Amino acid sequence: MLKKRKKATLTNVIKLLLVNVFLFGAYSANAAVLYDQTGETSGFGTADTIYESSNDDSFDSAIADDFVVTDPEGWVINRLNITGFYGTTLKANSVNIAFYPDNAGSPDEANPVSGCSFTSLSITTDTAGFFAIGVISTDLPVGCTLPMGTYWFSHSANMDNDFLDGHRFNAQTTLFTVNGNEAHFRNPGDGFGTGCITFTPRSSCNLPSQDMVFSLEGIVDGAVIGNPTNISGSGCPDDTTIMSNIGYTSGSRMLNFTQHDVGKSDGMVADSGETWKSDCNFTLPIDIPAGKSIKKITLDWNGLSSGDTTKFRRKYLLNGQSYGPWKTKKFNFGPATEFALSDKLTFMDPEVGIDTFALETCGGTTLNLRVKTKLVAVYAHSYITIDSLMADSEVYNPGPDVTVVYGVCDPD
Repeated sequence: MLKKRKKATLTNVIKLLLVNVFLFGAYSANAAVLYDQTGETSGFGTADTIYESSNDDSFDSAIADDFVVTDPEGWVINRLNITGFYGTTLKANSVNIAFYPDNAGSPDEANPVSGCSFTSLSITTDTAGFFAIGVISTDLPVGCTLPMGTYWFSHSANMDNDFLDGHRFNAQTTLFTVNGNEAHFRNPGDGFGTGCITFTPRSSCNLPSQDMVFSLEGIVDGAVIGNPTNISGSGCPDDTTIMSNIGYTSGSRMLNFTQHDVGKSDGMVADSGETWKSDCNFTLPIDIPAGKSIKKITLDWNGLSSGDTTKFRRKYLLNGQSYGPWKTKKFNFGPATEFALSDKLTFMDPEVGIDTFALETCGGTTLNLRVKTKLVAVYAHSYITIDSLMADSEVYNPGPDVTVVYGVCDPD
């Protein structure tokens, strides 16, 4: 049976697409946010609703907006947060989300990102209310993996009852700023009479040129550096002597040592020829994602040295292969002086084809980075410790901040 189509009027366009309620809201990003467009809102909303049980789907609508994946490793998006409000006390049952590549400033609707289109997703949290600004947050059932570049998301809320009953979710727009391309609107049944039956710039749909208010959460699609294992040495005899923390959006791990220091501090008496040594050895497992190739590991060491002569020695092995000889830094500072050292371990660069170290890392693997360190203090009152980038020298005896940089494996 053919559905009876309701007449689109200018009143409907104004009422549903530019909801004339002046509201303001702001939501701050947390540590998990990869992209944040949640500044001050315009107070107006755009219809963003699919009427599941309606006998007229001509007012089904969706919004889309673009964003840029800025990290070379790419992103894995796990959650989408949309700011908006409802036209009645009835709330959405579920939402539909899809991601598209950019096509000349618009979503490439014909070629959605593989594995990144979802329908009837359960809503994680919903703080939006009846003309009260809030946020619909939705966790994706699987992460949407996107390489670096420009993309679009689309969003629509599924609701019961009819459009003319006032039941609708209105996605909020930004006040003034347009980041990249302006947001797009789609109304396949053209119930609003705008002619925007595919995703079309707002300014071509009788709407102001604005963006949507949203944020994306997830992780950078890089490696995961695990907790140190196989710990040994007088400077770190067990795992209780290393404090380990990992960053959220990159393959990084901060290690703080509680007793990896050696020597005599000022005011302590020692024989002029006495030498003190401390060693600390451990393995950092680095999980490399499939399709990625490791390019560089950077180990940034901060520390403090005092006295006549001290040395900081370190050596690296990767999957049992030695990466060069021992590196040695000698200090003759006298007074207590902070220092910073950076060791960069470079690998095959897919872009230039330079194999600086014979190590296969494509296709998904775990790289075991063995780190060996020695601290040496010579003569009276000499002292050396490794200090943290994240803490003052008096707090901990720290270790390396390890960062991994990746290239993409050649699919051929």
